[in-house]
Amino acid sequence: MKNKFLVLMLALVCVSCLAQAPAPKKPDWTPFSFLIGSWVADPNPKEPGVTGSTVFRFDLDNNVIVRENKADYPPQEGKPAQHHRDLMVISADESGALKATYWDNEPHTIHYDITVSPGEISFTVPAGTPGPRFRLVYRNTVKSGVVAGRFDIAMPGSDFKPYKEWTMHRD
Repeated sequence: MKNKFLVLMLALVCVSCLAQAPAPKKPDWTPFSFLIGSWVADPNPKEPGVTGSTVFRFDLDNNVIVRENKADYPPQEGKPAQHHRDLMVISADESGALKATYWDNEPHTIHYDITVSPGEISFTVPAGTPGPRFRLVYRNTVKSGVVAGRFDIAMPGSDFKPYKEWTMHRD
């Protein structure tokens, strides 16, 4: 009987603590509005035959944004065709700072800090992270329904250099 009473008291204390904790503030997703929706990659003369698509959508009652991406690369120079898929979840941490975690089928996991400026969202691996650093940038273009993307790599001790660039249009 004493054990049941202790469990009940502990549960009441936990519920009381949760009730007094301030609810975390929902992220302001306004700067991301130009990305929400379905996108198709435009043909890129630097990478003939490559196709791709991306979807940005809200999930978990608008507490996160989920990006699903895929790209198909044709066979070239004796290499077989490749099918790349990745998933990224964008959220705010306890302090309100925007973060993202990326996973792909190769399999990589990348943790990003997010910087927001007018018409541009940058996902950057924090300085001091071992190994190469990555930066993914989406920029709203002046052309309606078109977004420019860029993926940069910085080897340890060096500056970021562009690796891939693309544009995509609404599907």
